[in-house]
Amino acid sequence: MQRRTFIKDTATFTALGIATQGFSIGLPTILSDKVRIAFIGVGARGSGTLELALLRNDVVVTAICDIDKAAATRAVKVLRTRVKNAGNLYR
Repeated sequence: MQRRTFIKDTATFTALGIATQGFSIGLPTILSDKVRIAFIGVGARGSGTLELALLRNDVVVTAICDIDKAAATRAVKVLRTRVKNAGNLYR
């Protein structure tokens, strides 16, 4: 592929994406002021990121997933102490 073709195609798809923003398979998009996040891996780095996410008012943690049962249990405990409707735990 030539550079010129790549740039032209990228610009076309970008414009198309911007023009159709807010449409998803014909269904209206419900805009929200909150971002929903799921955490995969809540060991040392993931648990720190979870703590930071829970400090924000515009973030909702919807799920936690970790293969380490102890790390997942700690993360869910932190989540449930700070949030009424805590997210789900997946292993």
